[in-house]
Amino acid sequence: MKEKENILSIKKRLEPSSELKRRVMERAKELEAGKKTFGIEMTTADNTEINKEPIKMNAYNINDTAKIKKRFPIAVISAAACAAIVIGLAAVSLKDNKLKTLPTTDKTTDQDSSTSSGNTSLPSGFGGGGGYEVSKDTLAIYYDNGREFDKGIEDVPAINALVEKVMECPVLNGPDLPAERTIAYYVDEEERIVELCDERYPVKGSDYSAGTDEDLFLVIKVNGVQYGVDYNDPTLLLDLKAATECGSTTYEKKGSSPFVAEYNEEAETALTEFIADIRKNGTLLSGEESLPSADCDRSLSYCQDNKCYKIRVWDEADILEVQAYGLIGEEPHSAVYGNARKWIDRLDEIISMFEEDTEVMNWIWAYNFGDVIGYIRIPGLTNADGTQYVNTPVTQGSDNEYYLDHGWSGDEYEAGNIFADYAAPVTEESRPDNIILYGKSRRDLGSMFTHLIDYNDGTGNRLNNASVIKFATAWEDGLQQYPIIGVAVLDTNSGDYFDYSGYSYFDNKHTFDSWMNSIKDNCTIMRDLDCNADDEYLTLSTNIDDENADGYRLVVFARKMRDGETFPAGRFSVNKESPIEIKPLEEVRMPNITGMTEEQAIAALEEAGLGHNIEYLFSNEPKGTVMDHHAPYYLPDYVQSPEGDLVSKGASIEMSVSGGTDLSLYTDPNGGEGELVALTIPLPEGLSGSFRFDARDIDEPYGGFDSVNEIKGMNEFVIPVQGSGKKTVEVTGTYNGCVYPLSSDIQCFKYATYEVDFDAHTYTLIGAVDTEAPAKAKIKTEEEIAEMKEQEK
Repeated sequence: MKEKENILSIKKRLEPSSELKRRVMERAKELEAGKKTFGIEMTTADNTEINKEPIKMNAYNINDTAKIKKRFPIAVISAAACAAIVIGLAAVSLKDNKLKTLPTTDKTTDQDSSTSSGNTSLPSGFGGGGGYEVSKDTLAIYYDNGREFDKGIEDVPAINALVEKVMECPVLNGPDLPAERTIAYYVDEEERIVELCDERYPVKGSDYSAGTDEDLFLVIKVNGVQYGVDYNDPTLLLDLKAATECGSTTYEKKGSSPFVAEYNEEAETALTEFIADIRKNGTLLSGEESLPSADCDRSLSYCQDNKCYKIRVWDEADILEVQAYGLIGEEPHSAVYGNARKWIDRLDEIISMFEEDTEVMNWIWAYNFGDVIGYIRIPGLTNADGTQYVNTPVTQGSDNEYYLDHGWSGDEYEAGNIFADYAAPVTEESRPDNIILYGKSRRDLGSMFTHLIDYNDGTGNRLNNASVIKFATAWEDGLQQYPIIGVAVLDTNSGDYFDYSGYSYFDNKHTFDSWMNSIKDNCTIMRDLDCNADDEYLTLSTNIDDENADGYRLVVFARKMRDGETFPAGRFSVNKESPIEIKPLEEVRMPNITGMTEEQAIAALEEAGLGHNIEYLFSNEPKGTVMDHHAPYYLPDYVQSPEGDLVSKGASIEMSVSGGTDLSLYTDPNGGEGELVALTIPLPEGLSGSFRFDARDIDEPYGGFDSVNEIKGMNEFVIPVQGSGKKTVEVTGTYNGCVYPLSSDIQCFKYATYEVDFDAHTYTLIGAVDTEAPAKAKIKTEEEIAEMKEQEK
């Protein structure tokens, strides 16, 4: 049975503990850019002037690779977690590197963890679970979600020199941490496996137990030995990461969403020349202390030749900083230049040469999954807010059943996924004459191909406003345009049923002429579009979810645009009357129910024409309080449905409701084992605001936690802790009452220490509770926020 996970619990899992969050917050502002860049939702209708959207992607051949079925959290990803994903995604080459998948047996079995004969398998912390060869002819780079890159061995000496410096760092003795990236190569006949652990999670002390703030380390493992890189000087880790990725160019301007740029050889050559020029002729200032205290006005990041650069600009001060990591030789990691107006102007000229690549994040993310063979979106088919109904990866399985109830990542999902007919394989080497795509229609979900029925409006107006499908296989250079030919409503129970499913290939039995004639005979709405047997075609097919439509299917036919062809100008008109009348789809606005009582939320949903599903969770929030909610069909895109969004009328909204501090409702997001104890800590009188408390065994990096939006009026706080025997448990807290990324550790505080006897389910306070710490953290946080606001003015 599929593991049921809710948005709130996964949000908590992604959030760092208060012990770690202190340092993470210093970087959160930059990481926030990752969250914006990562968004799946694309731009609104763009039919006015449609051009080819190039993107350089190499992806899997489904005949040569098996299927990856990894469970990814379905949640709104926090700034830190989301940015980590963006950093990983940006590492996918948009030029020459080849993506590979994990070797598995089939879509349901686990990864084979056996090692290859005579070779070292990658560590269990790596997403591949082992089974990789370390070649003497290649430097291999693996990511924790299964991507793999091969690079030449010419860079091995320089990368190994960095690794040798890592091996001079302190050896750590704490629990084994999973790797975010693994580098495998040979040096002097020795296999060397280097694991770069997640930089969002520094460890404290050589054994991950209590230590001073100066004892924070980032973990790099070399052949299984854990080394600690100073958290306050992470250049070794950043150099190794930059040296082993070929990322895309990202531009960010203050107050605007960042964008990932399409590859532009001329612009990137200009950037290389720009850096060389300012290095030679710029006015070098004394160092990072010369930087203005305010945030930069804009920045540009790009990777080239095993180096990653970030250029930051402060307009008013005429200051420009160049950061460099990777195999940079004698280049400084940071250089600050004053009187830099002419270089700032030149940089702006180069930035204007880049165009936003609106597809890249979707494509890179999708092709981590072995059954994904393409991507589809229909720009003009949107709701009243401009959100596209069809904008998703396309899969192809071993039958036409699996993806009726599984999403493209392989998770069970009631809306299913859009998938290609399994009988006509789409591969790197070949594709059928006519790719047939299927997708489920569900009125209560509004997902996949549900809104194709909007095309059957009896007028052609909807088609005239959304007349092109954008689709590409994984091996094409960008999304291709497929002008729609027409739309048909077909009765599968009819004796003269047009069986379009037999026309993947045009042959003597299923001729192109018979196919085209049947389209003309059956389309309710169509236009005159020149078509011939040498063209490539796309067919979209879905059931019709309506009470009088049993056995009927709605089918859309489209032709790929030819090279050099002008976009068709012909308009759609009614070709024949629809055999059935299809009830239009209705959408309603999502009410804001978070914070309501369960009863209030249900009433608000019913008033809006929406249903509900409830999951009760452990929480210190008042019992019966709605803590989170989302519309189910938003899950595949990892986007929560906030209040005000349009959702299908009749949809069942998923609600997470506080069940109080009942331990039977608690699930340890870190997979802890042992006895569960409710550690009840006293709270100081008069405390107010949003707080989170963490409790962890000082010998372990993770523990239990919970948070509340308003702690006012609470006398105690219950934190679940799990373990065995007697353990020393440290309680820390975080003041959450701000959205600003602070430049110091003031939000977090130590609160209390307990000895917990897990077997006896008892605990004893060691020393005293620091009852003044929460209020101090709140005051200092709010003071710093006020100071930052003043600086912004």
